[in-house]
Amino acid sequence: MKLIAFGMLALVVGVPVVAAQPASPKGKGPTTQRTVTVSNAGAREHTHLELAPTGKAFQQLIADNQLGDLHIVGYDGAALIIDTEKLAPDAESLERLRVSLIPNPDGSVRLVTTVDTSRESKPVAKAALRLDLTIKVPRAVRLDAKVGAGTLSAENLDAGGELDTTSGTIAMKNVAGGFITNTVTGAQRFTTVFGTLDSSAVNADVAIDSVVGPSLVASVHRGSISARRVRSQRIGLTSTEGKIALEADANNGSVISVSSVRGDVQVTIRRHGALRINASGATVALPKGSAVQTDANGVRHLLLGADPTAETAVLTIQSRYGAVKLVAIQ
Repeated sequence: MKLIAFGMLALVVGVPVVAAQPASPKGKGPTTQRTVTVSNAGAREHTHLELAPTGKAFQQLIADNQLGDLHIVGYDGAALIIDTEKLAPDAESLERLRVSLIPNPDGSVRLVTTVDTSRESKPVAKAALRLDLTIKVPRAVRLDAKVGAGTLSAENLDAGGELDTTSGTIAMKNVAGGFITNTVTGAQRFTTVFGTLDSSAVNADVAIDSVVGPSLVASVHRGSISARRVRSQRIGLTSTEGKIALEADANNGSVISVSSVRGDVQVTIRRHGALRINASGATVALPKGSAVQTDANGVRHLLLGADPTAETAVLTIQSRYGAVKLVAIQ
């Protein structure tokens, strides 16, 4: 195990100063380039680090940045390429921002950002410090990442992972594998996902565009869910106080459940075979001309199409206090 700490250049505050550290010689460990600018307006540092695997290929990135944004981009190379942007009121405060990188023999790499509190220096408000990271990783690397209020984004990754924020936005694009995402108040956006996706939020919206895989699960307490171009065999969307809109394909054996307590629910289904529907809500709008049966609990049931040789898809849509609408396309 080896710890690589991104050090700081101590500069005198005054007129603008730029300091650059040349790249390390090829084959002599990590390649690093650093530029620091200090002026009366504040201090800024940009660091570029390239870390090649010394043995086993990189398998997993575990990253935690509570000080700003974290952007992860998959590419076809083998090295980790890390660009760091640090901002602080002055050079002394800039020195307190730390990035620790720990490569492990099993192919995992742990990255953590911190503020050095051991230094005897004047207090600095956390809001005045910022550290943003952009990391390029091999496409086959699994990602497990956390941020606080910053944006957490991932694109062009093939091995899945888990993403968590407190109030920061989660944005994913062109990813594969199984992903789990969690936020408290951060919005979530997903574009072109291949594989399983399990997303949850307390007070935020979820937007999904193009998902193909075994299952899609999204749940929010106070927020809306919008999902279009979904081709997952199992779909479960739930919201306590928000609207839900789903556009999806229903294949033989699909199980789809869309449920809100107080929000409206609108579902557009493109069916490929028979579809059994169970619907309930304050008001319910179903395809015209359907032979609808209503049970003692007020749940409407109908069957669209019939194929005795295939397993029927099942769609359950419900809202206790909201309107429910279904559009079925064959």
